[in-house]
Amino acid sequence: YKVIPQITNFGRTDFPDVTLSQLEAAQAVGLDTSEGYIWVYWDERYDEVIARLESVDWPFARIWLDVEETHDTPSISECAAILEQRIAAIRERGMEVGIYTGEWFWRGYLQNLVGFQHLPLWSANDQDNFGGWTKAVMYQLGPDHEWSRRGWESFSLNEEPKEEMDREEVVA
Repeated sequence: YKVIPQITNFGRTDFPDVTLSQLEAAQAVGLDTSEGYIWVYWDERYDEVIARLESVDWPFARIWLDVEETHDTPSISECAAILEQRIAAIRERGMEVGIYTGEWFWRGYLQNLVGFQHLPLWSANDQDNFGGWTKAVMYQLGPDHEWSRRGWESFSLNEEPKEEMDREEVVA
């Protein structure tokens, strides 16, 4: 099991401390804490992104870019440039990068933009055939999601799955 915390919370100054305490607690019970995610704000300055990446002192191996911001979405080419800038900033700090998004956003707001399918996809729902991706590495689903679409049994996050899944279960 994994815990993938958000590295910012809309400007709350105490959040890095909260994130750190949550990571320590999760690690103490044996959960994988090697990944985090940051929300992509289209109007955020580069130095603000760097400050967010450096706000939590934790050895993350991967940072997921949460791409779902519907407010003031710029042109597709500007979105692509912003994503490339965020990817470079993360890689410059020695971390891997993945994309967290939903099919509804990527098709609707980014017009099914391709060019990022070389990065792993964490799907915000059970869709994974968009933007050049053909398979997500993880899915975020609610506790009562009907898994039958993929041939899996339904389960609650409070229970063990009845069948072994071929994806990682994520608690975010």
